[in-house]
Amino acid sequence: MFVVRSGYPGTMTGDEGSHFPDGISRSRSIDLEGRVHHPIVRRVLLACIAALPALALLGVFGQQPSTTTASAPAATLSLSAPDALRGGVIYQVTITVGARRPIDDPRLVLSSGWFDGTTMNTVTPDPISESQREGGVALAYGPLLARQKLQVRMQFQVNPTDVAHRDLRVVLLDGVHPVTTIRHTMRIWP
Repeated sequence: MFVVRSGYPGTMTGDEGSHFPDGISRSRSIDLEGRVHHPIVRRVLLACIAALPALALLGVFGQQPSTTTASAPAATLSLSAPDALRGGVIYQVTITVGARRPIDDPRLVLSSGWFDGTTMNTVTPDPISESQREGGVALAYGPLLARQKLQVRMQFQVNPTDVAHRDLRVVLLDGVHPVTTIRHTMRIWP
C-alpha cells in the first residue's frame, strides 16, 4: 500500500494502482519486466570479483620459489627466488655460492631490476662492503676456500603499486673478473 499524501501531483490516492508518479511504470518497477537477466549478470560479476582472491589464496599469483643454478669451473651459483609475486608481499631470496677453487674476492652483483619497485629489508650475512656497479648493487664478502659455501639470504618487499615483468641478474665476480651469471624473470601482479 502506498502512503497517501494529498496535495502532491502524481501521488496515488489509495491502493487502486491506477496512477503512478511520473517516470515510474507498473511493468518496470513492480513486475520487473525487462530485468530477467539482471540477477544473472550481477551473480557473474560478483563471482568474477570473488575469483581473484580465491585464486590468490590457491597460490596462482606466485610466491612459490624456484631454483636456478649456474656452474663454472671456479664455482656454482644458485638462486632461489619466486617467479611471480603480488604487490605488497614480503619475500625471501637465497643465493648460494659453492667454491670449487679458492675465490679471493667474491662479489655478488644484483642488477637494478632487483630494486625497481621493491624495497630491500635485510641481507644476511652482512657484506664486507656494498657499492654500486653498472646500475646495480655489488655485495663483497670475505675469501672462500675450495669446497666452502656462502649462503646469502635477502628479504625484499614489493611496493603495493608495482606491476611489472622484470628480467633480473645475479653475477658472481672474483674481484673484477666474472665467474658466472644467473638470469631470472619475475612477474609482479597487482
